[in-house]
Amino acid sequence: MLQDIARLFDSSDFTSRWHSGGWTTEHAWLYILSDLSIWCAYIAIPMVIGYCVLRRKDVPFRVGFVLFGTFVLASGTTHLLDAVMFWWPAYRLAAFLKLFTAVVSWCVVFALLRMTPRVLTLRNPAELEREIAERKRAEAALRVSEERYRQLFEANPHPMWVYDAESFRFLAVNDVAVWHYGYSREQFLVMTVKDIVALEEVGHWRPNPGESDRLSRHRLASGEVLQVEVAAHPIEFGGRAAWLVLALDVTEQKLLEEQLKQAQKLESIGQLAAGIAHEINTPIQYIGDNTNFLGTAFQDLSQVLALYQIAAKNPAGAADAEKAAEGADLAYLVNEVPRAIDQTLEGVRHVARIVKAMKEFAHPGTDEKTAVDLNRAIQNVVTVARNEWKYLAEVVMDLAPDLPTVLGLPGELNQVFLNLLMNAVHAIQAVGNAHDNKGSITLSTRRIGSAVEVRVTDSGCGIPESIRRRIFDPFFTTKPVGQGTGQGLAITHAVVVTRHGGGITFESQVGRGTTFIVRLPINGLRLNHSVYIASGATQRVAPPAPREQPV
Repeated sequence: MLQDIARLFDSSDFTSRWHSGGWTTEHAWLYILSDLSIWCAYIAIPMVIGYCVLRRKDVPFRVGFVLFGTFVLASGTTHLLDAVMFWWPAYRLAAFLKLFTAVVSWCVVFALLRMTPRVLTLRNPAELEREIAERKRAEAALRVSEERYRQLFEANPHPMWVYDAESFRFLAVNDVAVWHYGYSREQFLVMTVKDIVALEEVGHWRPNPGESDRLSRHRLASGEVLQVEVAAHPIEFGGRAAWLVLALDVTEQKLLEEQLKQAQKLESIGQLAAGIAHEINTPIQYIGDNTNFLGTAFQDLSQVLALYQIAAKNPAGAADAEKAAEGADLAYLVNEVPRAIDQTLEGVRHVARIVKAMKEFAHPGTDEKTAVDLNRAIQNVVTVARNEWKYLAEVVMDLAPDLPTVLGLPGELNQVFLNLLMNAVHAIQAVGNAHDNKGSITLSTRRIGSAVEVRVTDSGCGIPESIRRRIFDPFFTTKPVGQGTGQGLAITHAVVVTRHGGGITFESQVGRGTTFIVRLPINGLRLNHSVYIASGATQRVAPPAPREQPV
C-alpha cells in the first residue's frame, strides 16, 4: 500500500514539461500563471460556499453545495499540478487526481438531477413579494384580532387566564383574576394551574378533564378555598398550544344548593320518622313480650332444677321436685321457649334491617363519587318508606341481579329514589284506592349499554298534559298549600342530569299511572344524546352533548 502511494509521487521515469515540448519562455509562463490563477479562484469558491453553509444552518440543498465545493476544489488542484509539472513531472498523481475529480463530477451531476424538481418549485421574487404582502396583511389582521381579544380578556367581569397545554404554566391573567385570587400578576406568571388547585384535589387533578369535572376547588393567596365552575377553549398563544379558561365563583350558590338539598332531605326524614317509629315499635313489642316470657320460664326452670339437685342427694325430696315440674309445665316450656327465641331474633333482625337502611339513607355522603349499588339503595329506600306505602300499594322490586355499580354520590341518589317513590305514593293516594284495592308500585333496574336504567312505575292518577313541561321546575307543585315545597322533582332532575351526567324522563297516561325513567352512566361520564334517546320515552329531559373542559 505504501509502495503504491510512493509510486504516485515518483517522477523519475518522466521528463518535466520544460523539456517535453517546444515551449517558449513567454508561452510557458503564461500557461503557468493561468493555471495558478485558476487554482486560486477554485480555492476561494469552496471557501465562500463553506462559510455560507456553516453560518446558515437552514440553507437548503446542503449536500449539493458540499459536493459542488469538493468538485471545484478538486478541479483547482488539477490546475495546480499542471503548473507544477513544468518542474516536477508527477503524471501519475495528476492522473489519480483527475479520476477523483471525474467521480466527484458525476456525483454533482446526480445531485443536480435530484435537486432539479425542487428547484423548479421555488417561487420567483414576484411570488415572494406577494406572499410577504399577504403575510403582512394577515399579521395586521391578527394584531387587530389580538387587540380585540385582549380588550375582551381584560374587560371580562370574571377571572380569566391562559395556561400552557404542556407545562400548565400561566401565560396571561386578567385583572379580575389578580384581584379575586390575591396573587400579583408576577406571581401568577411563575405559577402553574396546579398551584391554585385545592390541596385535596391536587392528587387527582387532570389538565383536560371531562364535563363532569367542570366544578373545581381553587385556593386563594389567603388560603381560602372557593368552589368554581370553569369553562375552557383550546387556543394557540404565542406559537404554542394553550387553554383559555374562564372561572366562575359559585361558592355561595353551591352553599345555598347544599342547604336546600339538606333541608329537603331532613324534610323527607321528618315525614318518614313517624312511620319508621311504628315499623320499629311492632317488633319491639313482641321482643319485649317474649323476653318477659323467657324470664318467667327461666325462673320456673331454675326452681325445678334446684329441687331435682336436692332430690339427687336426698331421695326424700323427689316428690317436691315432681310437684314443681308439674306446676312449671315443662312440656309447654320445651315447645314455647325455642319459638319465643326465634321470634325475638327475627324481631331483632327486622329492627336491624330498618336501622341499617335508615342509617345508609341518612348518611351525609361525600363530595367525591364512589361505586354505588343501585339495587341496594332502592331496597333501603323501600324499607325506610315502608309505612308510607304499605297501606296504599303493593311494591314490587324487579331488580337485575347482575346490575353493575355506577360511579355516583350515594346520598344524593338515595334522595332521588325516595323522591320518586314518594311521588308514586302520592299519585296513588290521589286516586283514593281502598285498602282492599291497593295500587301498585314497581321499581325495576336493568343495564343498557354504558348506562343503568331505573324505572319507577305507579298506578296513580297520571300527569295532566298541561303541566308535563313544568314538573321539573323548582317550586312547582300541584299539592295544597303546606303539603309540598315543589322541590322533590327539581332536586331529582338536578342530581341526575347535572351532578351525575345522566337523564330523567317519564311516560304518563292520565288515570292509568306514570313511569319515571332514570338513566345513569356506569363510568361517571356524561351520557351522550344517542344513548339516551334509545329509551324511547315520550317526554324527555335529555342530557347535553359531552365536551372536554379543562380546569
